[in-house]
Amino acid sequence: MEPTLRDLERAGIIIVNQNGVVNLTQNANRSVSITDSTLTDTQIITGDNSTQNINKTSGVTEEMFAAFLAEIDKLPEGEEKNNALADAKSLQDAVKKGNWERAKKIYSLFSNALRDSAAGVTIAKALGLLPPLP
Repeated sequence: MEPTLRDLERAGIIIVNQNGVVNLTQNANRSVSITDSTLTDTQIITGDNSTQNINKTSGVTEEMFAAFLAEIDKLPEGEEKNNALADAKSLQDAVKKGNWERAKKIYSLFSNALRDSAAGVTIAKALGLLPPLP
């Protein structure tokens, strides 16, 4: 038995007849996540009652910085730790400004132990200094 229009409405399908053209849309919130792509600020979703949110991230997230700062906090008090904290702040500022070349140079100032930590490797990958895992 074929579904009737009433069956479609009960299933949450909205039926709109505009000048003889019938549009069927599902009445539900939908979320689409697009990663590893370059997008512009152009609106790509159109229609009645539709919204589009564009959230830009720099590639290095606040969580990555928090994990890296936790690694720095493990260092004993002293000049190395103080320098690492100052460099981390500079790194974060460079990333926020989109100055990737400066961010890469600042990252190279960190000790091998910090760069080789899991958090350090994650940031290096986000900066494009290491290839991502397959």
